[in-house]
Amino acid sequence: MNWQSCFEKYKYKSLISEDKNENEKILMEMFYEDGKKPDELQQVYLSEKEDELFIILQMEPDMDAKKLSDKWDAKILAFINFGEDYGTDHAWIEKIKYNITQIILHREKLQNKDLEKSVDISRKIFLKCDENGELEENEKVRLPFLYDEFETMEIKLDQDDELMKILPDKKTLSFLYEKRKKIDGRSVKTKEERLSYTDEELELVKGWMMSE
Repeated sequence: MNWQSCFEKYKYKSLISEDKNENEKILMEMFYEDGKKPDELQQVYLSEKEDELFIILQMEPDMDAKKLSDKWDAKILAFINFGEDYGTDHAWIEKIKYNITQIILHREKLQNKDLEKSVDISRKIFLKCDENGELEENEKVRLPFLYDEFETMEIKLDQDDELMKILPDKKTLSFLYEKRKKIDGRSVKTKEERLSYTDEELELVKGWMMSE
């Protein structure tokens, strides 16, 4: 999966490709340089609720990671401090200013990822991808909104049938399918009161297990 698909899947809005409202226009004007998109800037994504901002940067082999992130922290700080002077709504800035993340794409192995520990002005996440933007499988889960995504195997119908065959018979051992009352051992006195199942029920279970 490429990094663009990750954001599109979760309905993040591209502030480079899509139509922008006034707040978004001012933000992008402050990110651009002499009216042009900086070479390293690949994309800017805003969450559907407008409470998260992701700045996607491409780090070339000859670039210094700290200088790159510092440059964009300065741009972000300028927007937070002076965006309102240029006409950005104050509430809009307040909503996103603590949820701005730099996603720094790289192709070669990084020797030092200490910058990821820095949350000054913005959070930094380094993602390794190829020249086509394809992320390695263990990289995409580093995106905050993908933490809860897990791939599961589908259970085939024939497997489901096989599972039903090895479960206890509902007619004979119906009590196993009933919700049992939780027993607090501190409040009972006799042996019978401590048992969740009767002796007869336990014998039925034992008989079923021995027959398998």
